[in-house]
Amino acid sequence: RNTLRLQKSRGVSPLFRSARSRPVITPTRTGVETRALLGKPEGYEGIHWKDLGAEVRLSVPIAPDVSRRDIQLKWFPSRIDLKIKGKDILAGKLEQVIDEEECIWSIEGEDEDRELELILTKKGYDGPWEAIFEEDVKTRGSEEVVDECWMDISIGDKPAGRIIFGLFGNAVPLTSENFRVLCEGTTGKSYKNSRFHRIIPEFM
Repeated sequence: RNTLRLQKSRGVSPLFRSARSRPVITPTRTGVETRALLGKPEGYEGIHWKDLGAEVRLSVPIAPDVSRRDIQLKWFPSRIDLKIKGKDILAGKLEQVIDEEECIWSIEGEDEDRELELILTKKGYDGPWEAIFEEDVKTRGSEEVVDECWMDISIGDKPAGRIIFGLFGNAVPLTSENFRVLCEGTTGKSYKNSRFHRIIPEFM
């Protein structure tokens, strides 16, 4: 049977090239696709968060009459469960693993400016978080193509055309960047002379 392999085309060097000329960024993570599953319940739209490097600060506005006894919080390596006065406030998966033994919470502020502050300690720092809430992903323009790469294909020794890939850099920036770097091959690693493991007609 014919085997597809990637072949350098005439006048194209390197084999894979980004359509946009810019310095190559060496990725720090491979194949990370961000999906934030925490939602904001009604009345708690003011919840906000900030990445502090090795930690993430998550601030939840609370009413003046909320006491420590009203707060039920459980930490897990990849999710958190928060209830206030029996109401589910935060529940779902996190983008990365946290060290639940190092996570802390406290009540900050007074009267109408009170907040429940959660400090999520990352387990094995692996770069900044890109999202915590579902809305963080929805507002990124996930269907916008922000970059393009291509591969020149050959079947046997005969050129078979070019495949152009559109990269959804707003939705999955790290995955897109990793793919672009491997297409360019300027870091010493690339898809050059790779073979397709399987081809399914009309599918992939």
